Amino acid sequence: MTIVLSEAIPILRRTPATLRALLSGLGAEWLEADEGPDTFTPRDVVKDMADRIPGAVYRELTSASHAAPSEQPQLINEYIDDFLARLT
Repeated sequence: MTIVLSEAIPILRRTPATLRALLSGLGAEWLEADEGPDTFTPRDVVKDMADRIPGAVYRELTSASHAAPSEQPQLINEYIDDFLARLT
């Protein structure tokens, strides 16, 4: 399956009910991490999804590559601690 980002985002914007239905089962504790433009997850798609999920948290690591956990372990740990604190 080939996903063309320039086509996928407009389709999702035209079909918000479908997107809401697909995301409705995700809990408020859902956390998505995107490490920047050279990652496998396009940041604008991930941000748009996070914006549509009530209680979701979007974090962007602007100065990291795909190896963010080893490049910025303290920041990653802070994000994880914040996420886990929201669960209790």
